[in-house]
Amino acid sequence: SSDPRQSFCCFVELWVAMPLAMAHARHTRLAPALLLGAAGVVLYRSGCTFVGGGAGAGGLAGRVLQAQRVSATAVRARGGDDAVEDDDEEFVYEFDDNAFVEYSSLKIGQKLDGIVQKVMPFGCFIDVGADKQGMAPLGKMSEARIEDPNDVVKVGDTVECWVASKDNGKLTLALTPSKIFGPRDKAPTSAFQGMGDQFMDGTIVQIQSFGAFVSIMNPAGGPPGQGLLPVSQIGETRVDDINSLLEVGQTVKVRVAEVNVEKDRIGLSMRMPEAARANASDFEGVPNDQWFDGVVVAVQVYGAFVKVTSPLGSVAQGLVPISQVSDMRIDDLSSVLTIGQTVKVRVAEIDLDKNRISLSMRMPDAARASASDFEGVPDDQWFDGV
Repeated sequence: SSDPRQSFCCFVELWVAMPLAMAHARHTRLAPALLLGAAGVVLYRSGCTFVGGGAGAGGLAGRVLQAQRVSATAVRARGGDDAVEDDDEEFVYEFDDNAFVEYSSLKIGQKLDGIVQKVMPFGCFIDVGADKQGMAPLGKMSEARIEDPNDVVKVGDTVECWVASKDNGKLTLALTPSKIFGPRDKAPTSAFQGMGDQFMDGTIVQIQSFGAFVSIMNPAGGPPGQGLLPVSQIGETRVDDINSLLEVGQTVKVRVAEVNVEKDRIGLSMRMPEAARANASDFEGVPNDQWFDGVVVAVQVYGAFVKVTSPLGSVAQGLVPISQVSDMRIDDLSSVLTIGQTVKVRVAEIDLDKNRISLSMRMPDAARASASDFEGVPDDQWFDGV
């Protein structure tokens, strides 16, 4: 440049910005891009008209910090530290190599957070923190029909997305849960005939006021099937707010309750079949403090079904509501109970009209000690307990 002052200011910018770029590049693996970008801007600025303060917030140092924030946003989507300091004077971000998600571990219907990397006429590419970049096709970007992906997202946007498919090493994403499965992705309804009352794992893909659509594994292999879980088949008791029990991407235990090939419909249920229910009258008159050995046969979000033997020798199944499993609050019942586990239960309630037995793993209120009985007991006094 012919102006020494302009060249001097540009090199001051380089002196300020390069350490920032080098320090952040070590964490983001963007060393070549940041270093070349910083040098390129300085060279370009040295031959152009100088505008604004060279080393101020509007200079190269400020632009490098802005680039760091964009990079940190992408790293955060990979599961890095959320506590990124948004400070112009100090920017520290620790990149966690172990935060990457392996492509092989992703599941259909799994919910992810991502950063839009590129927008094309046929869809957009999204970094979800996996070892493969995902792509959301145009048809899976919105509930409504769209012609231009730029109407939905732009580069740098943080988005919620769901795994739609994993074929030949390619990761296909959907930006709305209702688009996880397309009409060509579903198994034929006939594949689910004759499945009996066996429970299987399903993934919630869409929730409506009347029920939830669930993806279930095709017993013959190939694309999964999709069925409707009516709100009346979610729990043994009335469900007023389906969203309080279920969420998109959640894994649930369901059974095929009905198959209608003509209408191409599969009805699902999370409830035990009527044939497996107890003859409630066999437990009539049983004291509520009498304990039975039981075996967990199914675990749902709202409780566990337990098989017990009545005093008459008949085998029955009752429900232990999640509120009756422990005196402490339980958020995830599957972390406490597993299928096949032996538990101690008692009969809490019998409904002869509906032929239902409610069980409990908690002590009856009458058997609980009053806290006042222990008032004044020294804190160094020991008691025998069982």
